[in-house]
Amino acid sequence: MPQFAFGVIRSAPALCLAVMLLVGGAEKAYAQTLQRIIAVVNEDAVSLFDLRERIKMVIFSSNMQDSPKMRERLEPQVLRALIDEKLQKQAAKRYNIKVDRKEVDKALRMIEKQNGLPPGGLKIRLEEAGVRMSTLVDQIETTIAWSKLVNRRMTRNIVIGDNQIDEALARIRANLNKPSHLVSQIFLAFDGPDNAAKTLADANQLVTQIRNGAAFTSLARQFSQDAAARNGGDLGWVQQGELDQELDRALIDMRPGQISEPIRTSSGYHILLLRKRRTSQKPRADDTVVSLKQVFLPIEAGATPEEAANQRNLATTIAETLSGCDDLERAGKELGSTLSGDLGKLKIGELPSELRALVTGLAVGRASKPLPTEGGLRILMVCDRKEVKSKIPSRDQIRRNLIRRQADRKARRYLRELHQTAFLDIRG
Repeated sequence: MPQFAFGVIRSAPALCLAVMLLVGGAEKAYAQTLQRIIAVVNEDAVSLFDLRERIKMVIFSSNMQDSPKMRERLEPQVLRALIDEKLQKQAAKRYNIKVDRKEVDKALRMIEKQNGLPPGGLKIRLEEAGVRMSTLVDQIETTIAWSKLVNRRMTRNIVIGDNQIDEALARIRANLNKPSHLVSQIFLAFDGPDNAAKTLADANQLVTQIRNGAAFTSLARQFSQDAAARNGGDLGWVQQGELDQELDRALIDMRPGQISEPIRTSSGYHILLLRKRRTSQKPRADDTVVSLKQVFLPIEAGATPEEAANQRNLATTIAETLSGCDDLERAGKELGSTLSGDLGKLKIGELPSELRALVTGLAVGRASKPLPTEGGLRILMVCDRKEVKSKIPSRDQIRRNLIRRQADRKARRYLRELHQTAFLDIRG
C-alpha cells in the first residue's frame, strides 16, 4: 500500500500537467472553433462566434425557451440577418454615413422605455443573461446607418403627386364608418416566386415562435425587413384602405391580440399583430358645438292683438338690423329683458328638435327670424361653431406615408441588388 500511495504522489505533478495540457488544448480548440469563418460577405466575414452571440441575444430579447434545438432552428434566419447587416453597413460606409454615439444611446433608451426598464437597466439585464452589449450596439448602429442611407439616397428623389394624395384620401373617406386598427407587423420580402417557399417557411417558423411565447416586438426588430422594424414593427393606427387589400381583409376577421398566419402580397409575407380596434365614424352635424345668444321680447299674457303685433314688428326690425353678437348683446340690454343674453355652448343634438334645423343652417353672426316661444319672441344667433373633425390624416401626413412606403420598396430593391452583386461565400 505505501508503495502504491507513494507512486500516486510521485506521479501527481505529471498528471496535473497532463490535465492542464488537455484542458488548455480543449479551450484553444474551442476558441478556434468560435473564430471559424462561416460566411464571407465581400471584404467582411461572419464568424461562428458572431452567429452564436446574436442567437443568444435573439433568444433573450424575444423571451424564447433556450435549447440546442431552438438555437439550431434560429441559425439560418439569424445568419441571413447578419449577412444583410454586413451588406447594409458596407453600403453606408461607401456613402460615408456616420452614426453618432448619441443616436445609439437614444435608441437604447427607447428600448428600455418599451420594456419598462429604468435608464441603464438594459445593460444590467443583458449582463445577467450573458449577452454582450456590443452585440446589440452593433445591430443598432447598422440599423441607424441603413435608415440614414435610405433617407439620403432614396427618399429625396421620391415625388408624390396631388392625384396620388387625392386617391389615398378618397380611399380613407370611403372607409370612415369602418373600424381602424392598431397594428404591428413582421415583413419578410422574397426576390421572386422561386424564393417564396423558403420565405414562407421562415414566416411560419416566426409565427410558431410567437405563439409559443416569443415577443413579437423583439422578433420584428430582429427579422422584419421594413422601416417599422426599428420600432418593433409598430405601424400605428391604420384605417381600412391604407394597407394592401390582402392585409385589410385579414384584419377584418382578426380579434384584438391575435396573430395572423403569414399573408402573401406581391412583395413578400406579412405577419400581423392586431393590438386594438376602434370604430371610426363620420362626424355628425348633431355633434357640432355652437355658442348661442338670444334677444327675448316678452308678450304679456293679457296683451291685446295690437300690442302683440307691435312686439312682432319690433322683433322683425331688430332681427333684420343686428350685425354680429356684440350688436345682439346691446339690443338685449336696451330691451331690459332678463332672458336675453348668453345661452352657453351646446351640441346641436342637445337642442329641442324644432331648433336643430334652424341652428344647423344659421351662419355665424347672423340673426334668426323671430321665433314664438312661451311668454314672447326670441331671436337666436350663433356666435361660434366648432364642428367635430373626422380623424382623417392631413395631406402632409398622407404624403409622408406614401414617401415612406416608396422608400421602403426602393430600400428592399437596393438590398436585393447588393446581394446579387456581392461576393458571398457561405461555408456553414
